Amino acid sequence: MGALKEGLRLSFDAIDDAFFDLANNARNNNEQNRYFESMRELRLRRKSIEQNIIDELSRAILSQKPLTASSSLHKQSDTLALVDPNTLEESLALETMSNKAQKSAQHVMLTLGPRLEAILGSPLSPEQNPLSPSTLADIIHQSCKSLDIQLTELLLVYKYIDKHVFSGLANALSDVNECLQKQDILPDLDHRTIRANQSSSSTTSEPSQNHQTKAKTGFQLDSASHGENGVWPSASRSEILSALDTIASQLSQLEAANQMKPLASSELLKNISSTLEHSKSKSVSEEDLDIINLVAMLFEFILDDRNLAPEMQALIGRLQIPVLKAVLQDPNFFYDHQHPTRTFLDRLAKAAIGWTPSGESTKQPLYAAIKKIVLTVSSSDEQNSALFAKADDELRFLCDREEKKRHLLEQRTKLTEEGRIKSRVAQEFIDSTLSDITSTKAIPPSILELLNGPWRRVMFLAFLRDASEHNWENTRRIAEELIWCAENHHSDADRQKWVSIVPKLLKQIGAGLETISYDQSKSNTLLEQIRKALATLFRESSLSNQTPKSASFKRTKTAPKGAVREAPTRSNSSSTVADLQISSLVPGSWVELEGSWEGKKRYKLVSQISEADTYVFVDRLGLHALELPRNELVRAFTQKRITLLEKGALVDRALSHVMANIKRH
Repeated sequence: MGALKEGLRLSFDAIDDAFFDLANNARNNNEQNRYFESMRELRLRRKSIEQNIIDELSRAILSQKPLTASSSLHKQSDTLALVDPNTLEESLALETMSNKAQKSAQHVMLTLGPRLEAILGSPLSPEQNPLSPSTLADIIHQSCKSLDIQLTELLLVYKYIDKHVFSGLANALSDVNECLQKQDILPDLDHRTIRANQSSSSTTSEPSQNHQTKAKTGFQLDSASHGENGVWPSASRSEILSALDTIASQLSQLEAANQMKPLASSELLKNISSTLEHSKSKSVSEEDLDIINLVAMLFEFILDDRNLAPEMQALIGRLQIPVLKAVLQDPNFFYDHQHPTRTFLDRLAKAAIGWTPSGESTKQPLYAAIKKIVLTVSSSDEQNSALFAKADDELRFLCDREEKKRHLLEQRTKLTEEGRIKSRVAQEFIDSTLSDITSTKAIPPSILELLNGPWRRVMFLAFLRDASEHNWENTRRIAEELIWCAENHHSDADRQKWVSIVPKLLKQIGAGLETISYDQSKSNTLLEQIRKALATLFRESSLSNQTPKSASFKRTKTAPKGAVREAPTRSNSSSTVADLQISSLVPGSWVELEGSWEGKKRYKLVSQISEADTYVFVDRLGLHALELPRNELVRAFTQKRITLLEKGALVDRALSHVMANIKRH
């Protein structure tokens, strides 16, 4: 018990430090609060959890009724169809801890079990052994149920308990065993003797014929004959890995003939079963079956994943056997988001999402680089987490280098396209504004020269900078007042207003021309011509005999902030669905667009320009900008010519898909 208490103390100290570090390095306030709340919850429950684990283990030893008989943990792992994703991940974490400790302590347990039977005076099956790793895992599972934390944090708790408690469990059980031996409880018992007796017993038993072992997941393993009680002993992990090596060599021949594709769950299990029968006629344990099924279904999802081009799907499909071998050696793959094999697959899918085949695919640099890494992994003799970690480092270096170049080109393309589209919108709006101001009016040539020449440039600059300088309204007002001053005015009020406005107006026009660095001499000449034209019109209007009328400024349309175009009315249901799809587009989203001539191409959204209600996309290299107004996007989504590719890590999406299918069935 002393070793267990010390292990629990070290575990909870390490978990507390880990939560603090995670909170310190959190990306946002919500994430930081979550880790701080988990740390607070752990500190509040720590003593009661530690005490409960000690008490329950003592009770299991004294009562000879370990929790494995009643715990829901093993019942949950019996069938995938009854387990939700969170429970599956928690179950896998606990079983992985238990199985690793059981494997490291298997020699100790062979002699410790009989000695406990001698003390208790009754036979004990391995599942009933109160000191077995599975019993401790169940006790920890039940004790940690009081923790009100999310699954990610709970898995972190299990990780540190595994590190500080289960990793040293074999030594602790060995000490107990030695203590019992010194007290003359079966002192001559040796694990080698027990092994020899078990081997002799298995070879003399008569095998039964024509029996099939059926996995609880629904897959069957055919065999010609079985061992005692009609079932062969489970193959070890090393035997399964050896069988996978044989299958991989057979698949490599298909690969040479370009006929290789990932194996379905049933086909993969059948091949493993057949290989085992030809060697030692052993069956596959249910735990290994679950892993094989999940990995096979994961690769079935990859083959159907529309986010990846078929060529990239084929490349990733070659990794089925290497990934399966790595996961069998380290099942943490299913719940550890930082598992090397998992991060490698996710990074591989992310690198390939924007890739589009063109010409001879094998000669494209990205395809060639990814293929080289995949072939290195698939041909390696040691296919484990360490190999995938090395491959992930190589792929990260490749992706980082590509990302730097792509980011520079993407930003340049984005700025260029935004500037071009905004300039076009500005020109169109200025043309419309000046047309409204000058329509149906006789305007002196000098004023027309100003408005259609330098003053248009002043308005253009003000339009583009309006978000920061707010000068657009002023330039438009000056143009309107200039046109008003060029009209005939007969009332005393209007003529008095004319006299006060014109001098100020000419100064404002001169100041505006300076902002565009207009030639000073030309500016003075043009302003003088405008002043003379206005004075002439003013004198003529005073001498005319037209009926006086009250004049007023004609207000033209005003550009809102950014001059946003009015969106077209959308009424039918298909457009509504398309609008929902468009609303989910954010910078960084990938789409696949089917063109009439180029076939399917993939583009990334880099900018949404509200002034023109336009979306700007680029290809994987950050070049070849594609400009699509919203109405064209609606039409493309309605006609199903454009597909929004899913975001998120490949393995996360695959496991979610697999669990959804399991629940449906």
